[in-house]
Amino acid sequence: MKQSFIQHFYNASFDVQNTNTPPYQEGVSTQPSSSDSTDQAVGMSKNRQPAELADGEVLITGATTATEPKIYLDNWVMDHDARIVDVPGNGNCMYGAFFATTVGRYEDESTLTYHGENGRLAQIYKERIIYICQDLVRIEAEIGITKLPALRERLMRLYPSENWQDVGEIDRVRDRLISHYDKASDFLVTQTVEPTWWGRAAELKAAAIYLREPIYVIDVHNDQQIQVQCYSYRDETGSDGVTRELGIEVTTSMTQFTHLVDACLQHSVIPTVLVLNHGIETQHFRAMRFADHLYHVLDKEKDETHPNMRERLDEVHRILEMDAVKASTDYNFDSQPSIALNVGARDREHGKHRLSSKSRNKPLHLHKLLPHGKHYYVQTNKSMQ
Repeated sequence: MKQSFIQHFYNASFDVQNTNTPPYQEGVSTQPSSSDSTDQAVGMSKNRQPAELADGEVLITGATTATEPKIYLDNWVMDHDARIVDVPGNGNCMYGAFFATTVGRYEDESTLTYHGENGRLAQIYKERIIYICQDLVRIEAEIGITKLPALRERLMRLYPSENWQDVGEIDRVRDRLISHYDKASDFLVTQTVEPTWWGRAAELKAAAIYLREPIYVIDVHNDQQIQVQCYSYRDETGSDGVTRELGIEVTTSMTQFTHLVDACLQHSVIPTVLVLNHGIETQHFRAMRFADHLYHVLDKEKDETHPNMRERLDEVHRILEMDAVKASTDYNFDSQPSIALNVGARDREHGKHRLSSKSRNKPLHLHKLLPHGKHYYVQTNKSMQ
């Protein structure tokens, strides 16, 4: 084969299109948010009042100290030789931004469109992230995490016509959430979707689990000042003595985040960073891309190269005395390109497998696992428009 499967994904190009699509909107809610909620808001940024907050909107609790200087988006981007790639504002922008941060060449493109391979590959990202969201709901129900019943309030708002007499039952909340995610995976990234189907905090944590590294979201205030939130994962041991992996949110200051990014760039590591813009009743994700040469280094890095980019990320975490995040995973996906994930045709592999040694362990590398365990097959009769 002249071009490897990995190279095929890396060569998926960004198509330039000046659509100037506005951020999508959602109805206002005054419901309180909970940082412990799997699929609710994760806090409140400055310059917005609770009455302005959209239901389930991803909001940032970034730590700010009295001595920390104000940092503004344009200055930070310039200081780190970075660029922001916009994505269509059709309600799937979280998935598009995640795709744009991790795959594709980065030359002068300023906007991602879903022409050609982009739409198909971004759809794979979306479906596998949603699949992990469903699995996390199952895990939380298994170990009796108390935050799961709290999601009943959000489900009641999303589905007010349903009978919610027994909303306190964990099994019902679990099943309804899984059904919600199942429906969300039916929508293509090319489609415009209602706010019910937006990606939120739960999807960001699932994306970190999928990528096998922390994801950082820069939150842009009305005055362009920025804060940041980290989405990651760790093992939790339940009352049954079984250890399972769960997504977490880590409050992070801009000073800590900037130190991390500086260290990553010094070690030729590409951090995964999304940019989140808000307006009243809106949210819109964009992708952060760094210097071109980093992506060329990643593209040329061989599987047998050590330390590879993922190992260098571990070294950065050690240098900064940050908690380690494991690169091995319980998940194994079929490598064949497709559009939709058949969430019923799957099984959970209990053994730990090391992902491809090549750098960041992006989804395109998961096919390396296929000889070692069960496959989660992806099947569909959908087609991209």
